Amino acid sequence: MPDALLLSLIMMLAGIGILNPAAQNASIDINPEKIGAISGLRGMFSNTGGILGTTGIILALSHFDDKVAGLEHIFFAMAFILLLSIPLVLLIPERVNRPPAAKAGAPPTV
Repeated sequence: MPDALLLSLIMMLAGIGILNPAAQNASIDINPEKIGAISGLRGMFSNTGGILGTTGIILALSHFDDKVAGLEHIFFAMAFILLLSIPLVLLIPERVNRPPAAKAGAPPTV
């Protein structure tokens, strides 16, 4: 059992490591003039999600006498919710229309 837990943890961390840079680049690509605001919002929502998620898990776990079985049920429920959210990917726009790139040798605009 601990080997399966370690393997699932490694897979989760690898997925997060692959996802975060791509998500950061995609969000900056939408509005490159507001990089600071985008980074701040992503950090804020990441921290808020971590806090609320941890609190929710602890609150739900308090209703189980067997904590191991409780965690099993909680994480299966979270996985099911995650699977249900996959179709939301289809709502992400492909590309944002941008003005054409500046000509080579032209001074940069500020």
